[in-house]
Amino acid sequence: MIALLPEEYRAIIEDAEIHSISQKELAEKYNMAYSSMRSRVQRGRERLKQLFYNCCHIQTDSHGNVLQAQGRPDCESSCKPKVV
Repeated sequence: MIALLPEEYRAIIEDAEIHSISQKELAEKYNMAYSSMRSRVQRGRERLKQLFYNCCHIQTDSHGNVLQAQGRPDCESSCKPKVV
Protein backbone atom coordinates (compact mmCIF):
# COMPACT_ATOMS: atom_id res chain seq x y z
CA MET A 1 0.00 0.00 0.00
CA ILE A 2 2.91 2.37 0.64
CA ALA A 3 3.77 2.12 -3.07
CA LEU A 4 0.36 3.66 -3.84
CA LEU A 5 1.13 6.84 -1.91
CA PRO A 6 2.08 10.01 -3.79
CA GLU A 7 5.85 10.38 -4.16
CA GLU A 8 6.04 13.20 -1.59
CA TYR A 9 4.88 10.76 1.12
CA ARG A 10 6.12 7.39 -0.12
CA ALA A 11 9.80 7.50 0.88
CA ILE A 12 9.12 9.34 4.13
CA ILE A 13 6.49 6.84 5.29
CA GLU A 14 8.73 3.95 4.27
CA ASP A 15 11.62 5.41 6.27
CA ALA A 16 9.45 6.23 9.28
CA GLU A 17 7.36 3.06 9.45
CA ILE A 18 9.52 0.32 7.94
CA HIS A 19 13.02 1.55 8.76
CA SER A 20 11.99 3.14 12.10
CA ILE A 21 13.84 6.38 11.43
CA SER A 22 12.81 9.11 13.86
CA GLN A 23 11.06 12.21 12.57
CA LYS A 24 13.96 14.33 13.75
CA GLU A 25 16.39 12.23 11.69
CA LEU A 26 14.01 12.34 8.73
CA ALA A 27 13.90 16.13 8.91
CA GLU A 28 17.69 16.19 8.65
CA LYS A 29 17.77 13.56 5.88
CA TYR A 30 15.21 15.39 3.73
CA ASN A 31 16.50 18.85 4.68
CA MET A 32 13.15 19.96 6.12
CA ALA A 33 12.11 21.73 9.28
CA TYR A 34 11.15 19.29 12.03
CA SER A 35 7.60 20.70 12.27
CA SER A 36 7.16 20.30 8.50
CA MET A 37 8.37 16.71 8.68
CA ARG A 38 5.97 15.94 11.52
CA SER A 39 3.10 17.27 9.40
CA ARG A 40 4.25 15.33 6.33
CA VAL A 41 4.48 12.07 8.30
CA GLN A 42 1.05 12.66 9.84
CA ARG A 43 -0.55 13.39 6.44
CA GLY A 44 1.19 10.39 4.89
CA ARG A 45 -0.08 8.10 7.63
CA GLU A 46 -3.60 9.43 7.15
CA ARG A 47 -3.41 8.84 3.37
CA LEU A 48 -2.11 5.32 3.97
CA LYS A 49 -4.94 4.67 6.41
CA GLN A 50 -7.47 5.85 3.81
CA LEU A 51 -5.95 3.50 1.22
CA PHE A 52 -6.44 0.59 3.59
CA TYR A 53 -10.03 1.55 4.36
CA ASN A 54 -10.80 2.08 0.66
CA CYS A 55 -9.25 -1.22 -0.45
CA CYS A 56 -9.89 -3.52 2.50
CA HIS A 57 -12.74 -4.63 4.69
CA ILE A 58 -11.38 -3.94 8.17
CA GLN A 59 -12.98 -5.28 11.32
CA THR A 60 -12.05 -3.47 14.55
CA ASP A 61 -12.88 -3.91 18.22
CA SER A 62 -14.53 -1.27 20.40
CA HIS A 63 -11.12 0.41 20.93
CA GLY A 64 -10.33 0.69 17.23
CA ASN A 65 -7.79 -2.14 17.21
CA VAL A 66 -7.76 -4.11 13.96
CA LEU A 67 -9.08 -7.64 14.41
CA GLN A 68 -9.20 -8.70 10.78
CA ALA A 69 -8.50 -7.22 7.37
CA GLN A 70 -9.44 -8.62 3.98
CA GLY A 71 -8.92 -7.15 0.53
CA ARG A 72 -12.05 -6.09 -1.33
CA PRO A 73 -12.39 -7.85 -4.68
CA ASP A 74 -14.12 -4.80 -6.20
CA CYS A 75 -11.10 -2.65 -5.36
CA GLU A 76 -8.37 -4.98 -6.54
CA SER A 77 -7.35 -3.14 -9.71
CA SER A 78 -7.31 0.34 -8.14
CA CYS A 79 -5.30 -0.82 -5.13
CA LYS A 80 -2.37 -2.30 -7.01
CA PRO A 81 0.79 -0.23 -7.49
CA LYS A 82 1.10 1.30 -10.90
CA VAL A 83 4.13 0.10 -12.84
CA VAL A 84 6.00 3.02 -14.37
